[in-house]
Amino acid sequence: MKSFSVSTIIILAVLFLLQSCSTTNPRYVSSPSVPNTTFFREKGDMKFAVSGSAAPFSLEKYNYSDNKDYNRNRRSVYGFDGQAAFALSNHFILAVDGVIRNEEDKYNKDDLDVTNDRSVISYNRKMINGAIGVYAPLGVSQRAWFNFLAGVGVGKSTSEDNGYVGNSLKTNRYLNADLFKINLQPSFNFFFKEYFRMSIAPRFSFLKYNNIQTNYSHADLKTTQYEALEGHSLPLFEPSIMLQAGFPGADWLKLDMGFHFSSDPDIGAYNLNSRNFLFSLGFSIYPYKRRD
Repeated sequence: MKSFSVSTIIILAVLFLLQSCSTTNPRYVSSPSVPNTTFFREKGDMKFAVSGSAAPFSLEKYNYSDNKDYNRNRRSVYGFDGQAAFALSNHFILAVDGVIRNEEDKYNKDDLDVTNDRSVISYNRKMINGAIGVYAPLGVSQRAWFNFLAGVGVGKSTSEDNGYVGNSLKTNRYLNADLFKINLQPSFNFFFKEYFRMSIAPRFSFLKYNNIQTNYSHADLKTTQYEALEGHSLPLFEPSIMLQAGFPGADWLKLDMGFHFSSDPDIGAYNLNSRNFLFSLGFSIYPYKRRD
């Protein structure tokens, strides 16, 4: 009985270790974008904006040529957003924006080939979005405004999943697809002082991967859970907080800073994730001078 108990413990320990070693590296299918917050208050207002975005610690350098670094995971996420918007009337808005994201995750194991020392998964996402919406003041003071934009986006996603032995590339896998996204974006804009504004934008999105092209095997698609992308729309909750500061004597120029979050898509595929947080910094130009 005693030997049976010891054998059982050994078997359970081995199974636990095997399960631990089979943990799958997450795959990222979405990144939040900077919301097109307009701060419009009257017909003829227009805005042009650019910003850079990054995830925390993206700028940390990482050198895989040194073997001592193999036991560490690293990521790099950065990109750019460009926006334009125009107030068609005192209540209606036309908006357009473009998004570029470059992302890279480095893992100290290859979850699809245990003979590899490590893997590097890179993503490139590009999208352009168009939207129409409404805006109106909340209260007679006009210090708080409500905006609502509804739009669609189209784009392209490419990804590479490379496995290495030492510094030599051993395996190369890819997954490319067309993107289609529906965005519903309410926002609450607050004009606190002459040169300081804030916007809270809880965006709701649905992202669809179409025309998927890949060289992953069927087993690999199942392991990574990429197979769940086929035929599913990914629901996403993408809230943002935008801060905007102005400068005396330059009403046309604003400095933008944002904090952007995203939920993971809830389709039962736990391995398909979103970038949960990005920070952005940029500026907006308002050619039409407004009263503050």
